Amino acid sequence: MGVQVTSEGECKDTLLVLAQGSMLPLEERQSGGETILMPKSGADASVGIYALSYGIGGQGIGGDHLSFPFYQFTAGSKLYPTLSFTNTGDAAIRGSQANKITVKLMVQPAGGTGAVELGSWTVAENIRPGETVTLNGTVELDRDLQAGSVFYLTVSEDATYAESAFQATTLDTDADGNPTGTLVVEEKPELGFERFNLTRKGVDENGNTILEVDFQVGNRGSVTAEDVYVQFQYENGVDAATGAAAYGVLDITAAELRVSQEERLTLLDASTDTEKKNGILYLYNASDGGDIRSGYGRTVTGTLLVPPSCYQGAQTGTTPRSLIAE
Repeated sequence: MGVQVTSEGECKDTLLVLAQGSMLPLEERQSGGETILMPKSGADASVGIYALSYGIGGQGIGGDHLSFPFYQFTAGSKLYPTLSFTNTGDAAIRGSQANKITVKLMVQPAGGTGAVELGSWTVAENIRPGETVTLNGTVELDRDLQAGSVFYLTVSEDATYAESAFQATTLDTDADGNPTGTLVVEEKPELGFERFNLTRKGVDENGNTILEVDFQVGNRGSVTAEDVYVQFQYENGVDAATGAAAYGVLDITAAELRVSQEERLTLLDASTDTEKKNGILYLYNASDGGDIRSGYGRTVTGTLLVPPSCYQGAQTGTTPRSLIAE
């Protein structure tokens, strides 16, 4: 038994057990019709000293992280969280098949309303010091989450297992008294392709490859994305310095592309000639503009012309790609 003096001058007991043992290889032998294990004849024994140290600081959680494929925090939305945390203490968080550790994903909506449990997981084994646990699943929101809402984790040992069952949360407050946690909802758009279909339709009289496109750009963020556009590029070789694929912009001046309203499809031409030469198509519709509200999307359909020059000298595939921006 030893004593550790902390930086505050307090004394904490610590237990270190030292054990000495010898190790011999074993072999099977027959004795009285039974097979038994015995030390191997002529083998040398190795002697070792083993130290068992019992932690003095207990358990703790940190290094927590939470992510979603889509950040759409509106009522009825399904979320697919991936969450993780690390035992930052020097003792195990205790769990077993009979006494599981419970991990909960919580959210505290902005405005001071009460916390809501979104999902719960169990861990049926000890979480050792320094060990990171990663969990994922599906949860559904029953309310809109405004900017300032806080996602956080709670980790609890089975309260029936021990009187001093470990409990911890990642919910905290900053220097100004505002709640913080594993993830704080911010006012920002989240653009992405809801679907993307590209089909080769043939070749025109000038040798241009005709590609039929049908894709939808959606905004799953919490605010409107303004003046959204996509840029068409094609793979035209390999970057000699990095070895990564190199891309050139696809001139879409001769393309026939249509951008839908947020609800229905109409014809529009809103990009300038210069933008089209750089493969840029603004997702603008005469009926409702070019923004994409949270939870909405715009569909683009039509054809692209890919000149033969885009294929000449290419060392890799030349399938066009699209980039989204605002």
